[in-house]
Amino acid sequence: MVTYTNQYAAKRNRVGDRSEEETLVFIAKLVLSGYVTVSRYQIKTVITTSFKQFAPHVQHHSVDEPMVPYFESHGCKQFIKGKPIRCGFKFCCGGTSGGYIIWLESYQGAGTCSKDYETKGMGYGMVMTYVDQLLPHVTYRIYFDNLFTSVELLHDLTERGVEATGTIRGNRVKNCTLSSVDKMIKENRGSYEVCSDSVSEISIVRWNDNNVVTVATNFDRVQPLRSVARFSREQKKRISVPQPNLLQSYNNHMGGIDRADQNTLQSKVAWDLYKHNEEPIDNFVIELSLQFLKVTKESLPAEDVLARGQN
Repeated sequence: MVTYTNQYAAKRNRVGDRSEEETLVFIAKLVLSGYVTVSRYQIKTVITTSFKQFAPHVQHHSVDEPMVPYFESHGCKQFIKGKPIRCGFKFCCGGTSGGYIIWLESYQGAGTCSKDYETKGMGYGMVMTYVDQLLPHVTYRIYFDNLFTSVELLHDLTERGVEATGTIRGNRVKNCTLSSVDKMIKENRGSYEVCSDSVSEISIVRWNDNNVVTVATNFDRVQPLRSVARFSREQKKRISVPQPNLLQSYNNHMGGIDRADQNTLQSKVAWDLYKHNEEPIDNFVIELSLQFLKVTKESLPAEDVLARGQN
């Protein structure tokens, strides 16, 4: 397959220098995307294990939902208005703030997270499923957006020794004594309010910037105030605006999944795959599985892999 793929590329004025290892990675993408009708559980398990095995041990992590662009017909394709990539496959990912992915799962609605958290809601379940992938008894700091954040989630993360900060939706802080968004937006830019619970040590901060932002945390604080530059339409120049400390920490560490997307786009390769004589791809999938098992130093008989592929 590698030989004929390179010949096929050369006929179309492309560089035919694909190696066997690169072809294995390409076939892995086909398996994970669902083009091949075989069980993908073993492949995903091995890949996730490899991600965790080589993951850097850092404190700051983030959870987000990136989109993989795809414009052909597929049952898992979604259209989400307002996303930078609006059409494609949605994934749930967790990784370091530097852009290293540790855990990923294709979006499956309520079934995306572990069954242990299905009754708690999808956002809650995704974050807790990612926490289960991390090392125990380590004080990680995890950042996520308002899709995931809830007071219950922050409380349960505290009990597990995990620190977290996330933007939170207004309908999830109904019992909070903060001013309403409509009232807060009329205040001076940079003004903020804080509501804290001394028992759970959860704080909710509402800050007025270009728009009103509400952030919840189980560890971070408002002080010391930071300073950010913003353009003032009234003064027609950039001015200094005070910003709570936890918001600057959130902005610095939340973009790990976006960084991973950027890294992926920078290394994107155009592929021309030639399938010689219409041979079935199943044998190549078995070889791919065995290659991944060698990497992770796991052993699985080839017959077992074949049986999984035929199920």
